Amino acid sequence: MSLLSLPNELIILIAGGLTTTRDVNTLIRTNRRLWSLLTSRLNALALEKKDGVTALHWAVVNHHGPLVHLLLRLGVTVDVREDVESGAPIHWGAKHGHEKMVHILLSNGADIAACNDFNETPLHWAAAFGNLQMVRLLLEEGKMKDGYVDMRDNHGGTALDWAARYGYVDVCKCLLEWGADVNVKDAFGGTAGRSAEASGYEEVARLLRAREDCEEAGL
Repeated sequence: MSLLSLPNELIILIAGGLTTTRDVNTLIRTNRRLWSLLTSRLNALALEKKDGVTALHWAVVNHHGPLVHLLLRLGVTVDVREDVESGAPIHWGAKHGHEKMVHILLSNGADIAACNDFNETPLHWAAAFGNLQMVRLLLEEGKMKDGYVDMRDNHGGTALDWAARYGYVDVCKCLLEWGADVNVKDAFGGTAGRSAEASGYEEVARLLRAREDCEEAGL
């Protein structure tokens, strides 16, 4: 007896035993009737958590554009949060440098200045992981938000502070070009330059000291 000779109810029951979107997708591509019957099963699997995170977070990290589009069409909130630390999907796209994913999220209404419970923005995460092209993308997209480049986390750190702390000189240069304030002090009284010095990144420290000297001289 062929699968297609079975009643719809039994086909749906069989498909319920398929646990991955790949398996269901392979099955429904074989016949239009199966597509009609089992699309809801495919959508249900798409919405399930993957590797312990929301489906949208997973899709962004894994650079899975079609799944991102599907989840948004199914009504998943573009800025869905997993927990207090994880941030929104746009944070994860920024962290991993997935520019295409971030473009998709922004075009669907993602908040470029979204914060997790530590007040960390996607720009903080992009800077912390040295993703220069992502930093540029976020600065360009966020240029209409007043003070975006100098948004501060719960400890008063800016994206410049994060980039300096981890020694990303090109990211620091980019942020300075976009007007980052080199003199911002964090909750402990430190500046980005001091963060670079404390972490042993002398090239970054020299860059920031030079900017501090220029500003002090009014240049």
